[in-house]
Amino acid sequence: MPSLVGSEMCIRDRTTVMCFAEPELSLERLFFEVVSSFATVGFSWNVTPELSDAGKWIIVFNMIVGRVGMVAFVLAFMKQPSKSPLRYPETRLPLS
Repeated sequence: MPSLVGSEMCIRDRTTVMCFAEPELSLERLFFEVVSSFATVGFSWNVTPELSDAGKWIIVFNMIVGRVGMVAFVLAFMKQPSKSPLRYPETRLPLS
């Protein structure tokens, strides 16, 4: 369920940004392009040639996030812990 909510938020936000970046295109066409790029299915209403450079970059970013996944994309940019919380026991074993 959280993955579905995250995907819905991502699509909604990208569609809103696309509406500001491409005001001359209809909401229906932009929504279709955003959903198609997020799902990486390859469907299009041939809107991509009409997009500005900013709109094309939004679509490219959306394809990457849709392909990799929201959680993996966020985890890739999070700071990794510097020291492992695990400790391994140290001992000397007699060999004879």
